[in-house]
Amino acid sequence: MHIAVVGGGIAGLGAAWRLRSHGADVTVFDRNEDVGGRCRTFEWHGRWLIRGAAAFIAAEDNLVQQARELGIYSPDSVVDATPTHRWNILHNGGAVFELGNFAPPDILLCQKLPVSERLAFARILPTLAAQIIRNDPRDPTSAVSLDTTTACAHFRTFAPTFVDYVLEPVMQMFCGYGEDDYSLAWLVWLMAGPYAWADRWWTFGDQGVGRLTRELGAALARAPGTSVRTDAEVLNVSAQGPTVRVTWRERGVTDQRAFDAAVIAVPGSLVPAIVSGLEPQARTFFDQVSYVGHHILYAICEFPDGPVKPRSLLLPTVEGYRCLSNINLKVMQDGRYLLYGEVKGARCAQLVGANDADIIEEALEEFSRALPSYGRPRVVDCYVQRNDIGLCRRQVGYTRSLEQFRGLAPIPRMEFAGDYLISSTVGQAHHSGLEAAERLWARLNQHLSA
Repeated sequence: MHIAVVGGGIAGLGAAWRLRSHGADVTVFDRNEDVGGRCRTFEWHGRWLIRGAAAFIAAEDNLVQQARELGIYSPDSVVDATPTHRWNILHNGGAVFELGNFAPPDILLCQKLPVSERLAFARILPTLAAQIIRNDPRDPTSAVSLDTTTACAHFRTFAPTFVDYVLEPVMQMFCGYGEDDYSLAWLVWLMAGPYAWADRWWTFGDQGVGRLTRELGAALARAPGTSVRTDAEVLNVSAQGPTVRVTWRERGVTDQRAFDAAVIAVPGSLVPAIVSGLEPQARTFFDQVSYVGHHILYAICEFPDGPVKPRSLLLPTVEGYRCLSNINLKVMQDGRYLLYGEVKGARCAQLVGANDADIIEEALEEFSRALPSYGRPRVVDCYVQRNDIGLCRRQVGYTRSLEQFRGLAPIPRMEFAGDYLISSTVGQAHHSGLEAAERLWARLNQHLSA
């Protein structure tokens, strides 16, 4: 049995690995030059840097299991990334306060939030407790009853400082989300999960998160009966009787082939253009899947006035920062500095077509405004990682629409995988691939037995 996996991000790779373990022949298609999607790292000036995801959540043990199966997980191969998830938030034009985490206890104890707001914030606790009882950490639709308003609109009525100085900058950093990009349903579901905010983070010490997808792609490429095709853009997938026909363009040449089945693991917004014959209800769901951009900036800098202190800051929009969601300044071994920053989702949409130099210039202006005593850094080299399709939006109505999509009859010989069906962490996206593979394999075997 030969199965196509369209999309070589962590969801597609997970699906391919699981299908291969069941004995299927698998062909993975990815339009990029290497697999991994947003879970990739690249080497630049002697450092491995992220293209998207920064770390793994420890409670998402499917990633640990995947790494063990690849033979790359050991105590000396991983590092604890938890300390990097303590945030310093710029406040009142220059003051800084630290937020230990995004869990309710940290918020309730945050001294920079007015006492009245912290007391008012306690109103969410009964709702959160009820969600914990019914919560399915793999299914956002378990919070569908709360899909009536945005999270920011809900909290702004009684805790505006919390929204402006905690919720907005934290969500911008992790997701690029603006105020209308995520609903109360999604946020409460996330906060009620056992892995969401109060857990430990980890990554690989040598190559970061990208080591997992790099090793996974290489292992699949070596496996008998498995092919990994990069620079291969799939143009069409259509179910045709007992087969699924895939048409793709690879290095300028168009080709097609019939497979026994397919897992579609591309961003949900791309599905309608690729998959033929979607039922109207399914198309309605896919047509409203959308993503925010999540660009990442790197600059090697020198400071003309001498050494400066490494800093890590979140930059709230309410303080006037429209471009960068956060900045992180580290000292390199040669004494120069590596400046890292992420661009807010709304600004990413406005920067389409802008050149790298202009984006870096805008970022440096905000850096200098956030840390005026540092002076203007001189850029030795820079790199912009553009993620126009970053993280899936969870706008009001999305959870309900997802619930309806989950209830539709499956397409014969086809399954879907991706962060838009669950949540946007690496572990959740990977799990969606495992689930898609299991469902598809079960249906195929049921059909053969009939």
